[in-house]
Amino acid sequence: MKTSVSFEKNNSMAVDLNIKGWVYSIMRILFINNFFSAVQEQAYVDYTYTEDITEIRRKVNTLPSAYKELYSMHIAGFDYKEIARKLNLPLRIVKIRISFAKSYLQTS
Repeated sequence: MKTSVSFEKNNSMAVDLNIKGWVYSIMRILFINNFFSAVQEQAYVDYTYTEDITEIRRKVNTLPSAYKELYSMHIAGFDYKEIARKLNLPLRIVKIRISFAKSYLQTS
């Protein structure tokens, strides 16, 4: 275990070592490691799709043309600044329209 490895590494401990503090430090590190490994196990996301790809495309096509173009560029990997520069729009307008498109698609 990790505690035995730690003890073996520190076999040459000084006589005035605070054993209680040393054990506390080891237990704290073990707790943190176990906590984060449990969190990583719980962070698993199931990527089963509930909707058909054609249904998603149909929803995107129902967007107004201004929103559809911005949203399509956004999901293609362009960031907000690139979209604003390419379409010659203010950055704030790009963010608002993409946000509207996302909320519209979630509600429909």
